[in-house]
Amino acid sequence: MVKEVFDPKTVPGLNVEAWDRFVEYRRQRKPAIKSCSMKECAKELASFGDKQSAVVSQSIRKQWQGLFALHKPKPNSEHIESPRKARYFNQP
Repeated sequence: MVKEVFDPKTVPGLNVEAWDRFVEYRRQRKPAIKSCSMKECAKELASFGDKQSAVVSQSIRKQWQGLFALHKPKPNSEHIESPRKARYFNQP
């Protein structure tokens, strides 16, 4: 039985540089991407269009195993202070 070698250049619209980063990340993270699912993962990445690099960066940064749409940060999430926390820290 001959093992089929996946060529990412055969996937239309795929950012090959982003794909290579994701594959290398998965090799290091384990489990690596199985050869039988490479093409489907590559097609999924290509579906993110011009956001492919950002999608891969997000997956690496958050240590995710898969590829997911970009999460939008919550507006002003860093600056919102809960009333309970404000009362505790602002006491004389």
